[in-house]
Amino acid sequence: NYGFIVGSPIGRIGEWGVGLSTHSAHLKANTSNPALLIPSDKQTNTTLDAEVTIDQLDNLYAPTQGYFARAYARVGVNKQDNDRRYFSAGVQAQYAMHRDNHSMVLAVDAGGHNNGTNHSLYLSPYSLGGYHRLSGYANNQFIGNYMAYTSATYRYRTKWSILNNPLFVGASLEAGNTWQSASDISANNLKYSASVFGALNTPIGPAQLGVGFNKSGKPNFYFFLGRTFSDSR
Repeated sequence: NYGFIVGSPIGRIGEWGVGLSTHSAHLKANTSNPALLIPSDKQTNTTLDAEVTIDQLDNLYAPTQGYFARAYARVGVNKQDNDRRYFSAGVQAQYAMHRDNHSMVLAVDAGGHNNGTNHSLYLSPYSLGGYHRLSGYANNQFIGNYMAYTSATYRYRTKWSILNNPLFVGASLEAGNTWQSASDISANNLKYSASVFGALNTPIGPAQLGVGFNKSGKPNFYFFLGRTFSDSR
């Protein structure tokens, strides 16, 4: 993937930009499972891009106050085989609030694209599953042309510290899903999960140790060191 974007700040609260980019995706055939045959596929899109970002969070990784919003759209330069242009769009938002050592972050992330019936679903850029992306499920377990996700995350700043950095503990409630077509989108088939975790800022990024659960009760354990913010497009 490559491209460029030019834009301008929006006062002191964010920025906007427009650009041009090319995205290529290749899928290798997998016939090891007769019940789920995956043929090879390739998709390349050159798009005109536009996006607006408002960022007033005090911390990208563990915010305690402020808000963040981002909206983007991509339109194909050339028409696809089905005589229509590729199009994708989405929004991301977070709102953080705190009182004393307690903080709460509400987040939403939604997007979709007209991948069409001529290309494999597995080439979609939208996926869910993994730490704070439906923590009770495997990484990228759900893939679709459309995606919606929301979460509420609570953090408590403890009195303990490691290397002069405070230790945070917290929990999250999460809901979301992916869908193959717009007609499939429904709140009735949302997936739900929860997590508990500990987090610590380090000189090389935040360290996070957590465990996620879904309704089956089987836990998923996670450890991350560094960036975990999602940039799904």
